Amino acid sequence: MPATAKPSLPELQRWMRWVLTRPDGVEDALGSPKSLPENWSRGSEPRRWLSVIGETPEVSKATRLSIYGDGYFLRIVDVLGSVFESMKEVVGEHEFLHHIGREYLVKHPSTHRCIDNIGSEMADFLKDHHQTTHHHPYLADLARLEWAYHESFFADERPAFDFAALAGQPLGKWARATMDIDPSVRLLDLKWPVDELWRADGKWTRRRLKAMKQSPTKIIVYRRPDALVRVGRLDPAAFTLLSALKAGKTFGEALKTAARRNAAAPGMVMVWFREWSGLGILRGVDFR
Repeated sequence: MPATAKPSLPELQRWMRWVLTRPDGVEDALGSPKSLPENWSRGSEPRRWLSVIGETPEVSKATRLSIYGDGYFLRIVDVLGSVFESMKEVVGEHEFLHHIGREYLVKHPSTHRCIDNIGSEMADFLKDHHQTTHHHPYLADLARLEWAYHESFFADERPAFDFAALAGQPLGKWARATMDIDPSVRLLDLKWPVDELWRADGKWTRRRLKAMKQSPTKIIVYRRPDALVRVGRLDPAAFTLLSALKAGKTFGEALKTAARRNAAAPGMVMVWFREWSGLGILRGVDFR
């Protein structure tokens, strides 16, 4: 390459992205890069433009790049830690930062323009992780709950429930009606009662963590009209009904699904309807 050659901006950006986001570090990437998992999305190194990076006798080109490369990963891991605070507390900060965080980013590097989306695969990643299989079998469920809370907080807003729109609607229309479920609603069918651990911010004693028993738990996560996110447990019949409505089934179809899977008194349906509409879980009814 001639000494006077200069990259175009896109060429320099492609190479900088490749070298700064390597999980094995800038110096290894510039030397003999280690083999990475097949799903590492950056591929082979594009044309190298190390020559255009400034340096001083005190700070080499590689060292200067490493400062930015280290900062890139520290920032992302810090974001992960802020989302999965309870999980980080359970496994310990060192394990989270230096093992879970790094291993996760190798398999699921940041690809979205918004850094807040980086943790979307964490629960699936943890299913076969040694921390789950050998130490904390509830870890994936805890991550699911924390990610649901995160998503619920950033969900789109919808207008309040318009009760006046229900006036005068004949009973015959209700069977074919569909419900507008608030975008913040997340329904979790968990194997472990991790909501109690989450409420304690993960700060249980080791003895209590080991004593946790597997128990199917139906969880709802939603953002209230006061903009606060709430986490609660649902009766199995209520969970089935709301899940069917959220999936787009008509009111009649959802009632049949709930009746087949769970026994619930018919009067409870209206109790749930009033409760869910008052809490902002239901945003409206479409009678078309």
